[in-house]
Amino acid sequence: MTGQQQQSAGGVVLDLAHLETQTMGSTDLAREVLRLFLDQASELMARLADPAERRADVAHKLVGSARGIGLPAVAATAAALEQALRDGGAGAVELAPLVDAVRQADAAIRAYLDGEG
Repeated sequence: MTGQQQQSAGGVVLDLAHLETQTMGSTDLAREVLRLFLDQASELMARLADPAERRADVAHKLVGSARGIGLPAVAATAAALEQALRDGGAGAVELAPLVDAVRQADAAIRAYLDGEG
């Protein structure tokens, strides 16, 4: 790892310095946690689209996962969604910003895993 950041027009997508710290410099561990995040994010996003779910709790789980591996845009967007849901906006919340943030994170992670990061 090089301790860099992958950015988009909206800011830092993948903070590799944070990821490196969290994985104690282990590239193998970094790759493993990023793959796990891809799987988890897919599951959590599907659950967020289901009004029968406890969506604030699902968003909270995504916040923690994203913060843990250096995805600040996903963490911030998921935190905003979580707050909106907890404030009673269960029916009127907009998922599009989070969908966009997760798509950007997915692309950054896949680029990293493919050796472009």
